[in-house]
Parts: sequence; C-alpha cells; structure tokens
Amino acid sequence: MPNLHGSGSSRGEQANGARFPWRSDLRETGDRLYALAGLAGELHHLGWTSILYVPGRGQAVLAVPKPRPAIGNLDVAVASASDGRVFVWGGVVQCPAADPARAAWMVARTVA
Repeated sequence: MPNLHGSGSSRGEQANGARFPWRSDLRETGDRLYALAGLAGELHHLGWTSILYVPGRGQAVLAVPKPRPAIGNLDVAVASASDGRVFVWGGVVQCPAADPARAAWMVARTVA
C-alpha cells in the first residue's frame, strides 16, 4: 500500500504527488483559502450565504448562491496579479483580495 503521508520514501512521495497534485504549492492554496474565507465572512456580514469548495485539484472556489436558484451560483476564485492577489468572478470582474469588504459589496451587487 502506498504511503500517502509523505514519510520520505520515494514511493510515498510519488503517491502523494499523484493523489494530491496541489500539495507542491500548498502555501499558495492556503493563501487562497484564507482570502476566500475572509470574503465569506464579509458576505455573511452583509447577509449573504456562501459555500467554499476545494476540489481535488486544489483551486478553491467560493460559490455564492443567486436569489433565484434556477440561475445558479456566482463562483469567486483568487488569482495572482502583478500587484498581488485578486478576487475574480464572471470571467472579468476583479477586486483586490486585500480588501474583502469591498469585494463582498461588489459580489452582493452582482448576485442581487
């Protein structure tokens, strides 16, 4: 059985990398999760619900349900930009991740 806890054996490291490819960039994943958790808190403060998804590939997404369920969710991700991290949604809308309160206000306006 492969060692999935990375005990230092090459077999364990190979299994770990194959099963959890995002672990090689765990710091980046953690920073994105931290930013999205901050945005989720700000959205909650404004009365909005959100759900944080972390699929196996490691790209965390904050889903904000739209008022009419048939429309679906607005998905927010965190991307790297030349001047730091940004929240991105709708394919083009961006807001600095350093300002989650402003981003929450913008997201709330988008889904309202």
